Amino acid sequence: MNGALRDGHSYKLPMKKLILNHFGAALLGIMLTSACGLNTFLNVATSVLAAVFYMIINYNAMWDIGAKDRARAEGGRLTYDRFYGLKAALMGNIPNFALAFLCTAFTALGAFGSIKFFANAAYITNAVARFWNGMYTGILVSIIPHTESGALVQLTGAQSVMYMLLYFAIIIPSLIICPLGYLAGYKGFRIIPEKKKEK
Repeated sequence: MNGALRDGHSYKLPMKKLILNHFGAALLGIMLTSACGLNTFLNVATSVLAAVFYMIINYNAMWDIGAKDRARAEGGRLTYDRFYGLKAALMGNIPNFALAFLCTAFTALGAFGSIKFFANAAYITNAVARFWNGMYTGILVSIIPHTESGALVQLTGAQSVMYMLLYFAIIIPSLIICPLGYLAGYKGFRIIPEKKKEK
């Protein structure tokens, strides 16, 4: 992939920023939920905070890119693309889509095909996905059924596959926030107005 299109847009920078942001937010989420022990409320609360933090840094990253693109467009070095924010978000989420697909596919093949290799592969990819999506750990764990003692309930094959689809669902907020951040940056819109310096 070239990384730049004929209209002047480059996808290397947003991809790099979004992937690094994801990794940083995942580590934050893991540290926060690890400190909460088995307290479901605290796990969910800290996970929500980590997810919100992840959305904020993604918004800011795309806002900066949008603001720079506006300057380039005004200088005639770039053609405005209203879907650039969405396309950048899709490319920045390639690792998330890949993990979600692998988790779902391996789980389905392991559950319905009764093939041990795929069952083991599902376990490994799910562990990697849990780490990579660490900011959502508390939320994901709270959704999966537990007994009163806190143990996981044995799921059927169909239920296991349905829960793997959650890895696709948690990508959606990023696909909404990133285009909004880019558009806001391009239009010069600020949620918190910039203070004017007194002369």
